[in-house]
Amino acid sequence: MRLTPFRELLAYDCRLMNVAASQGHGLLLRDWLSASDEDLSPQAAVLSPAATYRIAEAIVNADTQYQRTIAAGIAAVCELRERAGIGRLKLSAKEKQWLDRNFRNVNNTLGHSRGDDAIRLYLTIVKEVLGTKGEIYRRGGDEIVVFAPRLDAERAARLGETLRSEVESQFRAWAKQYGLDQSPTASIGLVLSKGMVPINEVIARMDAAQHEAKRQGKNRLVIG
Repeated sequence: MRLTPFRELLAYDCRLMNVAASQGHGLLLRDWLSASDEDLSPQAAVLSPAATYRIAEAIVNADTQYQRTIAAGIAAVCELRERAGIGRLKLSAKEKQWLDRNFRNVNNTLGHSRGDDAIRLYLTIVKEVLGTKGEIYRRGGDEIVVFAPRLDAERAARLGETLRSEVESQFRAWAKQYGLDQSPTASIGLVLSKGMVPINEVIARMDAAQHEAKRQGKNRLVIG
Protein backbone atom coordinates (compact mmCIF):
# COMPACT_ATOMS: atom_id res chain seq x y z
CA MET A 1 0.00 0.00 0.00
CA ARG A 2 2.88 2.39 0.64
CA LEU A 3 3.87 2.23 -3.04
CA THR A 4 0.49 3.44 -4.27
CA PRO A 5 1.14 7.20 -3.85
CA PHE A 6 4.49 6.88 -5.65
CA ARG A 7 2.89 5.02 -8.57
CA GLU A 8 0.26 7.74 -8.81
CA LEU A 9 2.93 10.46 -8.83
CA LEU A 10 4.92 8.62 -11.48
CA ALA A 11 1.83 8.16 -13.63
CA TYR A 12 1.02 11.87 -13.28
CA ASP A 13 4.57 12.86 -14.26
CA CYS A 14 4.48 10.57 -17.28
CA ARG A 15 1.15 11.99 -18.45
CA LEU A 16 2.44 15.51 -17.94
CA MET A 17 5.60 14.77 -19.95
CA ASN A 18 3.60 13.13 -22.74
CA VAL A 19 1.32 16.15 -23.05
CA ALA A 20 4.28 18.54 -22.97
CA ALA A 21 6.11 16.53 -25.63
CA SER A 22 3.03 16.35 -27.86
CA GLN A 23 2.74 20.14 -27.75
CA GLY A 24 6.44 20.75 -28.40
CA HIS A 25 7.32 21.66 -24.79
CA GLY A 26 9.06 18.47 -23.67
CA LEU A 27 12.49 20.04 -23.22
CA LEU A 28 11.01 23.01 -21.41
CA LEU A 29 9.24 20.76 -18.91
CA ARG A 30 12.44 18.73 -18.47
CA ASP A 31 14.36 21.92 -17.67
CA TRP A 32 11.67 23.05 -15.21
CA LEU A 33 11.71 19.73 -13.39
CA SER A 34 15.50 19.76 -13.22
CA ALA A 35 15.72 23.39 -12.11
CA SER A 36 13.24 22.72 -9.31
CA ASP A 37 15.69 20.54 -7.36
CA GLU A 38 19.13 20.51 -9.06
CA ASP A 39 20.63 22.86 -6.47
CA LEU A 40 19.14 21.10 -3.44
CA SER A 41 21.78 18.36 -3.21
CA PRO A 42 25.08 17.28 -4.83
CA GLN A 43 23.35 14.18 -6.19
CA ALA A 44 20.70 16.23 -7.97
CA ALA A 45 23.31 18.73 -9.21
CA VAL A 46 25.41 16.13 -11.05
CA LEU A 47 22.23 14.68 -12.62
CA SER A 48 21.15 18.02 -14.11
CA PRO A 49 21.18 18.19 -17.94
CA ALA A 50 24.11 20.63 -18.01
CA ALA A 51 26.20 18.56 -15.58
CA THR A 52 25.48 15.22 -17.25
CA TYR A 53 26.44 16.69 -20.62
CA ARG A 54 29.69 18.01 -19.16
CA ILE A 55 30.51 14.66 -17.54
CA ALA A 56 29.57 12.71 -20.68
CA GLU A 57 31.76 14.98 -22.80
CA ALA A 58 34.70 14.33 -20.46
CA ILE A 59 34.12 10.58 -20.70
CA VAL A 60 34.01 10.38 -24.51
CA ASN A 61 37.12 12.56 -24.84
CA ALA A 62 39.22 10.18 -22.71
CA ASP A 63 41.10 7.27 -24.28
CA THR A 64 40.96 4.40 -21.77
CA GLN A 65 38.47 3.10 -19.23
CA TYR A 66 40.66 4.31 -16.39
CA GLN A 67 41.05 7.77 -17.91
CA ARG A 68 37.29 7.96 -18.50
CA THR A 69 36.64 7.23 -14.84
CA ILE A 70 39.11 9.92 -13.75
CA ALA A 71 37.73 12.42 -16.27
CA ALA A 72 34.16 11.84 -15.08
CA GLY A 73 35.19 12.37 -11.45
CA ILE A 74 37.08 15.56 -12.27
CA ALA A 75 34.15 16.96 -14.24
CA ALA A 76 31.72 16.17 -11.40
CA VAL A 77 33.96 17.73 -8.73
CA CYS A 78 34.48 20.87 -10.83
CA GLU A 79 30.72 21.15 -11.42
CA LEU A 80 29.95 20.93 -7.70
CA ARG A 81 32.69 23.39 -6.75
CA GLU A 82 31.45 25.94 -9.29
CA ARG A 83 27.87 25.67 -8.09
CA ALA A 84 28.93 25.95 -4.45
CA GLY A 85 31.26 28.85 -5.27
CA ILE A 86 28.47 31.00 -6.72
CA GLY A 87 26.10 30.14 -3.88
CA ARG A 88 23.69 27.96 -5.86
CA LEU A 89 24.51 24.71 -4.06
CA LYS A 90 24.49 24.58 -0.26
CA LEU A 91 26.89 22.05 1.21
CA SER A 92 27.41 20.77 4.73
CA ALA A 93 30.78 21.18 6.44
CA LYS A 94 31.68 17.53 5.76
CA GLU A 95 30.65 17.81 2.12
CA LYS A 96 32.84 20.90 1.71
CA GLN A 97 35.80 19.09 3.29
CA TRP A 98 35.35 16.14 0.93
CA LEU A 99 35.01 18.40 -2.10
CA ASP A 100 38.06 20.48 -1.19
CA ARG A 101 40.15 17.35 -0.60
CA ASN A 102 39.19 15.90 -3.96
CA PHE A 103 39.76 19.19 -5.76
CA ARG A 104 43.25 19.42 -4.26
CA ASN A 105 43.97 16.00 -5.71
CA VAL A 106 42.78 17.25 -9.11
CA ASN A 107 44.83 20.43 -8.81
CA ASN A 108 47.91 18.37 -7.98
CA THR A 109 47.65 16.72 -11.39
CA LEU A 110 49.20 19.82 -12.91
CA GLY A 111 50.33 21.87 -9.92
CA HIS A 112 49.54 25.43 -8.93
CA SER A 113 52.11 26.89 -11.33
CA ARG A 114 50.16 25.56 -14.31
CA GLY A 115 47.02 27.06 -12.84
CA ASP A 116 48.77 30.42 -12.73
CA ASP A 117 49.84 29.90 -16.35
CA ALA A 118 46.21 29.33 -17.30
CA ILE A 119 45.11 32.56 -15.61
CA ARG A 120 47.86 34.50 -17.40
CA LEU A 121 46.89 33.01 -20.76
CA TYR A 122 43.25 33.85 -20.11
CA LEU A 123 44.02 37.50 -19.30
CA THR A 124 46.26 37.75 -22.36
CA ILE A 125 43.45 36.51 -24.60
CA VAL A 126 41.01 39.01 -23.10
CA LYS A 127 43.42 41.90 -23.58
CA GLU A 128 44.12 40.91 -27.18
CA VAL A 129 40.43 40.64 -28.07
CA LEU A 130 39.34 43.75 -26.17
CA GLY A 131 42.15 46.06 -27.31
CA THR A 132 41.23 49.66 -26.55
CA LYS A 133 37.47 49.05 -26.56
CA GLY A 134 37.10 48.90 -22.76
CA GLU A 135 38.62 48.25 -19.34
CA ILE A 136 39.38 44.93 -17.62
CA TYR A 137 38.95 44.25 -13.90
CA ARG A 138 39.79 40.94 -12.21
CA ARG A 139 37.26 39.90 -9.56
CA GLY A 140 39.30 37.01 -8.20
CA GLY A 141 40.08 33.49 -9.28
CA ASP A 142 39.37 33.19 -12.98
CA GLU A 143 36.55 35.75 -13.09
CA ILE A 144 36.94 39.14 -14.77
CA VAL A 145 34.66 42.08 -15.53
CA VAL A 146 34.95 44.12 -18.73
CA PHE A 147 33.38 47.55 -19.13
CA ALA A 148 33.05 48.72 -22.74
CA PRO A 149 30.84 51.83 -22.63
CA ARG A 150 31.29 52.81 -26.28
CA LEU A 151 29.91 49.61 -27.80
CA ASP A 152 26.35 49.16 -29.04
CA ALA A 153 24.44 45.90 -28.58
CA GLU A 154 25.54 44.32 -31.86
CA ARG A 155 29.23 45.13 -31.45
CA ALA A 156 29.21 44.05 -27.79
CA ALA A 157 27.66 40.68 -28.65
CA ARG A 158 30.15 40.20 -31.48
CA LEU A 159 33.04 41.03 -29.15
CA GLY A 160 31.77 38.60 -26.50
CA GLU A 161 31.43 35.79 -29.02
CA THR A 162 34.92 36.47 -30.38
CA LEU A 163 36.30 36.25 -26.84
CA ARG A 164 34.47 32.99 -26.15
CA SER A 165 35.75 31.48 -29.40
CA GLU A 166 39.35 32.55 -28.79
CA VAL A 167 39.34 31.15 -25.25
CA GLU A 168 38.01 27.84 -26.53
CA SER A 169 40.54 27.65 -29.36
CA GLN A 170 43.68 28.69 -27.48
CA PHE A 171 42.90 26.65 -24.37
CA ARG A 172 42.24 23.56 -26.47
CA ALA A 173 45.84 23.79 -27.68
CA TRP A 174 47.03 24.55 -24.11
CA ALA A 175 45.24 21.50 -22.71
CA LYS A 176 46.65 19.26 -25.43
CA GLN A 177 50.15 20.51 -24.62
CA TYR A 178 49.79 19.33 -21.00
CA GLY A 179 47.93 16.13 -21.78
CA LEU A 180 44.58 17.21 -20.30
CA ASP A 181 41.37 15.51 -21.37
CA GLN A 182 39.35 18.71 -20.86
CA SER A 183 40.18 22.27 -21.78
CA PRO A 184 38.87 25.40 -20.00
CA THR A 185 36.15 27.41 -21.72
CA ALA A 186 34.47 30.76 -21.06
CA SER A 187 30.92 31.32 -19.79
CA ILE A 188 30.14 34.96 -20.55
CA GLY A 189 27.32 37.10 -19.20
CA LEU A 190 26.69 40.22 -21.30
CA VAL A 191 24.67 43.14 -19.93
CA LEU A 192 23.51 46.12 -21.99
CA SER A 193 22.57 49.26 -20.07
CA LYS A 194 21.55 52.78 -20.98
CA GLY A 195 21.66 55.93 -18.89
CA MET A 196 22.68 56.14 -15.26
CA VAL A 197 22.34 52.60 -13.93
CA PRO A 198 23.82 51.76 -10.47
CA ILE A 199 26.94 49.65 -10.81
CA ASN A 200 25.71 47.06 -8.30
CA GLU A 201 22.62 46.51 -10.47
CA VAL A 202 24.78 46.05 -13.58
CA ILE A 203 27.01 43.52 -11.83
CA ALA A 204 24.02 41.64 -10.41
CA ARG A 205 22.53 41.31 -13.91
CA MET A 206 25.92 40.30 -15.28
CA ASP A 207 26.29 37.58 -12.63
CA ALA A 208 22.81 36.28 -13.41
CA ALA A 209 23.61 36.09 -17.13
CA GLN A 210 26.90 34.31 -16.46
CA HIS A 211 25.23 31.80 -14.15
CA GLU A 212 22.66 31.13 -16.85
CA ALA A 213 25.47 30.52 -19.36
CA LYS A 214 26.94 27.95 -16.95
CA ARG A 215 23.53 26.39 -16.32
CA GLN A 216 23.00 25.93 -20.06
CA GLY A 217 26.23 23.98 -20.34
CA LYS A 218 29.05 26.56 -20.32
CA ASN A 219 31.17 27.74 -23.25
CA ARG A 220 28.54 30.22 -24.40
CA LEU A 221 27.44 33.84 -24.28
CA VAL A 222 24.17 34.82 -22.57
CA ILE A 223 22.75 38.34 -22.77
CA GLY A 224 21.10 39.47 -19.53
